[in-house]
Amino acid sequence: MSELRHSGSVIKRAFWPSFFILPAFAFTLITNLNCNLLFWCAGCALLLGMLVFGLPKRFPATPLALAFCLYIAVLLGNHSWLDPAVTPESIYFIAYPAGSFVLFSCLTRAQGMAVFRLVMVVVCLLAGWGLLQYLTGELVLTSMGTRSTALFTTPNTFANLLGLFLLPVIAGYLYGKGDRTLYGIGCLLFAAFLTTQSRGGYLAMFCGAVSLLLVIYLCNRDLDIRNRLFRLLCGAGLILTLFLGVQYHRAVDSDWQGSGMTEAIADLDKALPLAGMAQSGGHRLMLYRIAWQRIKERPWLGHGYFNFQYFNTRDQQQPFIGFSTRYVHNDYLQVWLETGIAGLLALLVMISLFYYQSWQCLKTSAGDDRIVCIALVAALGFYFAHAMVD
Repeated sequence: MSELRHSGSVIKRAFWPSFFILPAFAFTLITNLNCNLLFWCAGCALLLGMLVFGLPKRFPATPLALAFCLYIAVLLGNHSWLDPAVTPESIYFIAYPAGSFVLFSCLTRAQGMAVFRLVMVVVCLLAGWGLLQYLTGELVLTSMGTRSTALFTTPNTFANLLGLFLLPVIAGYLYGKGDRTLYGIGCLLFAAFLTTQSRGGYLAMFCGAVSLLLVIYLCNRDLDIRNRLFRLLCGAGLILTLFLGVQYHRAVDSDWQGSGMTEAIADLDKALPLAGMAQSGGHRLMLYRIAWQRIKERPWLGHGYFNFQYFNTRDQQQPFIGFSTRYVHNDYLQVWLETGIAGLLALLVMISLFYYQSWQCLKTSAGDDRIVCIALVAALGFYFAHAMVD
């Protein structure tokens, strides 16, 4: 009986942060559709609510943690000093990731894994929702043609979330954790990821997968992953074939008359996810030019946090006049534009320290700790690559 009580108390200690973090995550998802001050405050308040109950660990004074604090300080200082138009939204975009980083840094490993598993359930539900949108056209909240978005305003954001969870699943499967369960989850997330039709996401996924295989090779050269990798590739190939088949069917269903090979090739070109790349790429190049011209005006101090949206409206060029966006679609250029050299250097130092500490962890860890570290390297490799184009 005492052992049961002890195991029950362990489970409670592992899961109690989830009662704050999961609702906060839910409010974050809602803000993608309704940018309401109430939802911003509710999400931040739930994270702060954990302070009332006390954090499991002290905030670790690691170089990476200190670099993150420096980056947040630069954002706040820049925002308070250079930006005369401080808004609740812009404060939320600084406060929420800062609070999340601090809280997750203070969780125990068991608590972090418990939160990850519960959030994974939510992500799988969102993936199923995205597949339903793509296949049936139902339950669409933000219309983006045939691209799935779940409850996000853009398919690129949805692709980013799916990629961050797909690569840890692949890492766990390659290391023999939860064979059929992880394989099924990976297939679901990959299928939903394809339906976002995010070209930047595809490129970032390639970078993340390469970094995953490279790290596994460097850290576990004696680990034989060939059979598991072959099964993954077979599943991915089948899902990709089905996806392209649906795309092709949609392209030819409405207007193809079967008059010859030329028409078939033209319809196949429309079916590929790469269709429309020229227009999308042209728009991004225009955004990059706008950002670069403004960077040259104030390279050291920047133009103020969250201010690119105003320059985009002012500096637009044909044929993209009328496109409204807050983002450069390159986070590194945007950080430089808005926060100057100080912000860009703080960001790059933080990323560099993440890889340095990860490498030190990979050299000294073993078992599940090493798998977690490899999964983080792959997921954030995807994230950092995606930040260059979306």
